[in-house]
Amino acid sequence: MAAWIQAIAGILTFLSALAAAWIAAQVPRWSEEHRAKARAAEQTHDLQRSVFIALMKGRGAIVHQDTLDAINLIDVAFLESEAVRAARRAFMECAGAEPFSPVPLVDRFYDILVAVVREMDLSDQITVDDIQQGYYPVGLGKLEGAAFADGEAKLRRRRQQ
Repeated sequence: MAAWIQAIAGILTFLSALAAAWIAAQVPRWSEEHRAKARAAEQTHDLQRSVFIALMKGRGAIVHQDTLDAINLIDVAFLESEAVRAARRAFMECAGAEPFSPVPLVDRFYDILVAVVREMDLSDQITVDDIQQGYYPVGLGKLEGAAFADGEAKLRRRRQQ
């Protein structure tokens, strides 16, 4: 009987040593996989933060190139957020609507920002009122409005030719 117990103990010791060696061989791979996932998550968060900052900066100038770039990066930065991506799709539909109206476009832009704030878990720090209080000088707005109207007139003339 003692021989059986010693045999079983020997087998269990061998299996324990084998399992320990296998686990020890896997730890570096598991560690690297964990580091890679953490790096990817950090890069995604950094991209989301940069998109958010560009959108906040562009509250008063939606047509600014940085704002347009940020809007175009939403599908990558917020790949796993259907709410943010849906807000972007609604914005794009509004931007292409005929006849064009800037008020709904601004509302859809704010919807993007609200969705981003929620996705980034900043709702307790940044409110809808904060989002809608962008600054843009009135005179500059009038100049851009005139330039936009001028561009629209040129396009109409080209279409008529």
